[in-house]
Amino acid sequence: MEIRKVIISAFTGLISLASLSLSFSIAWFAAGTQLNVDQFEVGIRGERNLVISTSDDLDSFKSEITEKDLNDCGPFAPVSSMFDYKWKDEENPIPSFYEYVDSSFFPSSGIPYDPSRIETGFFQQSIYLMCDDDAYISVDPFTTYFESNVEANKVTASKYVKKNPKANYDEVLAGLNNLTNSLRFSIYDVSERKYYIIDPTKEEVTYLGGVLDNDKDKYFDVFEDTHGEYREVLYGEVINRDLAVYEDVGDEDILAHGNYSVFNANHKKDTKRFLKEESLSRGLSFKEEDSLSLEDIESVDIEENPMVINLYHTVPKELIFSVYLEGWDLDCINQTMGGNFAAQIQFKILREM
Repeated sequence: MEIRKVIISAFTGLISLASLSLSFSIAWFAAGTQLNVDQFEVGIRGERNLVISTSDDLDSFKSEITEKDLNDCGPFAPVSSMFDYKWKDEENPIPSFYEYVDSSFFPSSGIPYDPSRIETGFFQQSIYLMCDDDAYISVDPFTTYFESNVEANKVTASKYVKKNPKANYDEVLAGLNNLTNSLRFSIYDVSERKYYIIDPTKEEVTYLGGVLDNDKDKYFDVFEDTHGEYREVLYGEVINRDLAVYEDVGDEDILAHGNYSVFNANHKKDTKRFLKEESLSRGLSFKEEDSLSLEDIESVDIEENPMVINLYHTVPKELIFSVYLEGWDLDCINQTMGGNFAAQIQFKILREM
């Protein structure tokens, strides 16, 4: 049987039942201070009748879709999947992302203004799959990857250092190569109302909250409370915020240990420093990002794999596919500005129903 076109690489089936591949070939580049999509092609390879479309019109299904079929996502911006309960409670939920409009001023409560739902700054597209049989499918963790284009980043780093002689080449390059740590892709199964977030480089839990230096002054952000005292701001989705514990910094700054970042800044003198461990012991907690690593979805056993999607005979399955930068802190953009990476996302059949 004829093998259909593969966009970026040959795919070898990991199981004897079938060998199917839905491949996303993505090339990215940065323009100015924002990340943009340069190329996005989707293809299928396999010996079974698996077809794809951006519409549920049965006549529109084919073996591949190309860039001209897809949404124009525009410039990327750091966003967050926190507060997902807001869209999940809706009658017709669509995965939504949020950003803080203004992080330079806080009310006396210290709670940053509720983040706004945004429509831009990320890629999102409805994609429909259809198969000639009933089957369970999942993302193939062995052929799916997000990786930095190190050689391209070396060129970008060299150009940057040439224009900014005080910059350190190794630090600039490390920042560019760090881009993939902020990238996520998600898949929402519309008919089953199931949502999956994949963090391709996940090594530990990501907490969607904490203290930050979002004005890049080397100190954690602070606010003035109703008593005229300055306290460090707790960003994000914080549970039992009123259980936060603070202590006086004193009349001298407390300097950060290790390399500075928006997550590891100095504590300003004459402020109340947030004590994380003491607060957690009292019952305060931060929302955990509900993401899966590629290792989490390695099993071909549908009882053990946490990401299983049902396909039914000749019934179009709508999946809302998103690619985004997780995090609205400045490091998400500033340290990765101009970063290049390649990505491939493939699906495989686990077994027939």
